[in-house]
Amino acid sequence: MGVNLVMLIVAILIMCVARQKWEWSHQKIMFVFFTLLLIDLIFLGSNIPKLHEGAWLPLAFALFISIIMLTWQRGLKLVRTSFYNKKIPFSEIIKKIDHSQLNYINDLTMIFITDPYDNSGGSFYSYIKLNRLVPKQALVVSVVIEDFPFIIESKRYKLEAIKDGYFKLSLHYGFMQTIKIPQTVAIAEKRKVFPFTLDVSKATFLVEIIHISTKKKDRQKMYLWEKKLFNFLVRNSALDIDFYHLPYTQTMSIGNYI
Repeated sequence: MGVNLVMLIVAILIMCVARQKWEWSHQKIMFVFFTLLLIDLIFLGSNIPKLHEGAWLPLAFALFISIIMLTWQRGLKLVRTSFYNKKIPFSEIIKKIDHSQLNYINDLTMIFITDPYDNSGGSFYSYIKLNRLVPKQALVVSVVIEDFPFIIESKRYKLEAIKDGYFKLSLHYGFMQTIKIPQTVAIAEKRKVFPFTLDVSKATFLVEIIHISTKKKDRQKMYLWEKKLFNFLVRNSALDIDFYHLPYTQTMSIGNYI
């Protein structure tokens, strides 16, 4: 029965691709896939009596895994729309800072790792409030996963100037590539991507770690059990330090509460 469901789901997904990507008409899609769907449905119907013989167990397991995956996807979407998109833009943070109370360090270069939807520079503002230290150069790095298995090196980098000495770097990876930010930034330095000299071995990396509130408010966004499940998944997911292969001796993490 599981094989029949897989065949049916694959046929439906191919139909979606044919409609959205290939721009086939509904008539053409039904003409090509009607026979395949009919065969899959016939086989599926013949296997329904096996449910009471134990076939329900893999279906229940598949439902459980689907709930986990959908909760993770929905949770990330809400974090990005209700948290990252509402943060103060990086350019506004620079204007808001009282520069007279800050200490500028010429030989300090900081690399802030952020979400692609975060325009605030990640933990930059929290770092400034805590330390009152401003680096000479700051690089805000975000990772973008493309819908391709591999992205060639020449198309990996996109650099934007934010302010004098402050830049935003978008790194584009394929979904089958391993993300190693220090190594990639070092390669970008060799390719003269930056208008300044950057020594990765002396730079300081900063990552933002979020904690999800599991209070009963805002139920219109996520149910309480969804919040608890998503919070559990976030706590047990790989830390950015490990996921991005950041050096432990050069990395700081700053928490944030949602």
